[in-house]
Amino acid sequence: MAAAAVGRGEPEYGAHQVRNNILYQNARTNVFRGRPSTIRGNLSEGLTAVFNRQELELTWSVTGPVPPCEPVPGVNYDFFADPRKGPEAAPGPFARIPAQDAKVKLWRGTIPDQANSP
Repeated sequence: MAAAAVGRGEPEYGAHQVRNNILYQNARTNVFRGRPSTIRGNLSEGLTAVFNRQELELTWSVTGPVPPCEPVPGVNYDFFADPRKGPEAAPGPFARIPAQDAKVKLWRGTIPDQANSP
């Protein structure tokens, strides 16, 4: 049985929520299209980051302004299950954005062997 064509040309975009993200060294240019989309609070400049795969640690910091972010409904906890509190939020998965290099251990406990394989 042959597959039927679903549509032609570009897919229709719109009503996307692209909020409070960290956009760092993406392989392609970020393109956000369509109306009525909400695109704000995304951090894409002034970020430095180094990932230590052996230790599963991220060392990172941000220089310059961090965009103001409003909490996203339903995103009540950060990466470590710490509550996000107050009328403002930080972009990305962590509750705070470091102005100086900060190490973040991304795995609590013993590191699985497969994390150390190439």
